[in-house]
Amino acid sequence: MKKVTLLILFSLTLLSFYIVTKQVNNPSGSSVKNYGAKGDGLTDDTKSFQKAIDTVAKNGGGDVNIPAGAYILQPIFVKSNVNLVGENRDTVTLKLSNTANDQKQTRLVNVNEVKNVQIRNLTIDGNYENHTDGIEHMHTIFIWDSNNIVIDNNRLQNAVGDGISASGSTKASNHVTISNNIILNNHRSNIVVEQVNHIKIFNNMSKSSVGRPALHFEPWEKINLYDAKIYHNTFETNASDTYTIQIEGTKGAGNYYHDIEFYDNKVKGRNGKFMIKETKDAKIHDNTFLVQEMYVWFKNAGLGISNNTIDTQNGMVIEGHLGASVGTNITNNNVTTTGNGITIKTSAKNTVFTGNTITGTGKGKAVYLWAKGPDIKNTSFEKNTFNTFKRGIETASYKRFIIDGLTIKGNTFENIKGKSVNTTRESSRKVTVGENKYNNAGAIYVEK
Repeated sequence: MKKVTLLILFSLTLLSFYIVTKQVNNPSGSSVKNYGAKGDGLTDDTKSFQKAIDTVAKNGGGDVNIPAGAYILQPIFVKSNVNLVGENRDTVTLKLSNTANDQKQTRLVNVNEVKNVQIRNLTIDGNYENHTDGIEHMHTIFIWDSNNIVIDNNRLQNAVGDGISASGSTKASNHVTISNNIILNNHRSNIVVEQVNHIKIFNNMSKSSVGRPALHFEPWEKINLYDAKIYHNTFETNASDTYTIQIEGTKGAGNYYHDIEFYDNKVKGRNGKFMIKETKDAKIHDNTFLVQEMYVWFKNAGLGISNNTIDTQNGMVIEGHLGASVGTNITNNNVTTTGNGITIKTSAKNTVFTGNTITGTGKGKAVYLWAKGPDIKNTSFEKNTFNTFKRGIETASYKRFIIDGLTIKGNTFENIKGKSVNTTRESSRKVTVGENKYNNAGAIYVEK
């Protein structure tokens, strides 16, 4: 009996020794400091980070923990099933090395052709001040053809290129989440979305004081893409003569970015446009906008813009010289403008404005339809209120183009100095006007 007991004890001792040895060789939590990282703001810690990532990946995945410190890095490459987890984004900084190559696509954190990766609780700094001659593809985080990626609770700042660039080939990235981040002063755009399906962008604060967009969709492959949700964010920029936010779909006939939903966001960019183009069944609703104009560009299908509060210089603009937007519904928005309320410059089809309140300052037109390219077809204004404009609804044309089908019913015109409705035979046909209310508003002129 004694021999059996001693044998069991000896076996347990060996097992304990093996477990302890295993834990020492593969430290629990896999801190980058166990692989030689200094985090002193001086030492290049690239090799230590990459060794930690590669080792965790080889062992089946898990967290690479990053304690407080400032880590100087050349580009690092995250592997599948590996998470980069900082102690706290206020105490952990990953900064692009001063010696990083300015003329290559030098992205600090690369998430290329992998799956199941999280990047959390870090400040990632692109070190713009030491790379002012760098090319525009120097991003803090770059995602390419990767699936199930989470970028959460980071501070992403000061890149030559983008704060986050999510992209891919025709395979595209899928199921990308960008949440709870502070994204500051990146010198191309703060957030760029290219070839990505099923992306969620929520609870972020994206701010630029260097004149760049806060959010930029820019797919360039000729494919269809699906499902983007952008909500509960604050977007702010001092960008001028460009766009505050661009929501863009894909190139080529029959290709769109489908089912984009942009809601419950605060957008502040007084001198930049909110632009949307090449989308299908996109919904822009329940946001607050302070922008130069709401610009519905070309090739949208089934676009809905509803229940927004919109403060602009140029109101809402629709322009389809590169392809008509079809079936746009603009409903129940509260729009204030210092210029025109609504401008349709060229081709648009089956556009409906219902239940909107459009308020000016007495200087512009409530609605201006100008067929200067392909015809504007089947436009309806019903149950809207137009208040305080120099003129009401007016049509014009260029060369042979016309406004073909215009309905103006059940609207209220208030404080309109000139004509409430003014259409000519040369510019428009099939015009229907009726059941409108006119309070301190001018005459109606419809030339048959």
